[in-house]
Amino acid sequence: MDTGAILVVALTLFAFTGINGLIVFWLIARNRRFEKKITRQYEQIRDDNKILFDAEARMGEKLHRMEKQLRFLNDRQDQFSLKEPSEQTYQYALRLMREGKNDKTIIEESGLGQGELDLLKRMQKVKKTQTLQTVVD
Repeated sequence: MDTGAILVVALTLFAFTGINGLIVFWLIARNRRFEKKITRQYEQIRDDNKILFDAEARMGEKLHRMEKQLRFLNDRQDQFSLKEPSEQTYQYALRLMREGKNDKTIIEESGLGQGELDLLKRMQKVKKTQTLQTVVD
């Protein structure tokens, strides 16, 4: 093989090596750009998640405060119900009966007399019997 042919082969190999080097360089640069893009997206998602978790914690705290306030308002409503006319007294006594309180507690807390409580119990029995008969019919 003569020197010209060797030179052509050498230049061809050099050209292919250069082209391959450029291709590798381009792929590495492309990979780095892609990696930066993925990193930015990951950081954005991480920041969004942190915001969501913080908001969830604040909502949980607010819900807890609202539940506490609701319990307080229910207690206050019960206290005001006791101060209303006698019909409320009977309603309160019925509620205490449903809660399973004993006669002494119901009389003390509602202010009813023993006779009133006995009458109220009989009325509830009749009401339950009528309700059961209606369901059976």
